[in-house]
Amino acid sequence: MRTSVPLTDKQRKAMLPFKLNVGEMYRTLDWLRDSILNENREKFHEVVENLRRQLAELEVLVYGKSRP
Repeated sequence: MRTSVPLTDKQRKAMLPFKLNVGEMYRTLDWLRDSILNENREKFHEVVENLRRQLAELEVLVYGKSRP
């Protein structure tokens, strides 16, 4: 379940370059939730691994490198 957190204008502007990445991750999370609810587990592992890869890529974009 997603919660709503108000962002400051500065935070909102800082996130603009990553908007597409974050949107894709939210769509993936929604798909995962729906798959669990609908017992569609066939591609579940593949999608989880893809989400991990996307998060690692976003981390590099945000921090400039992977954190330990």
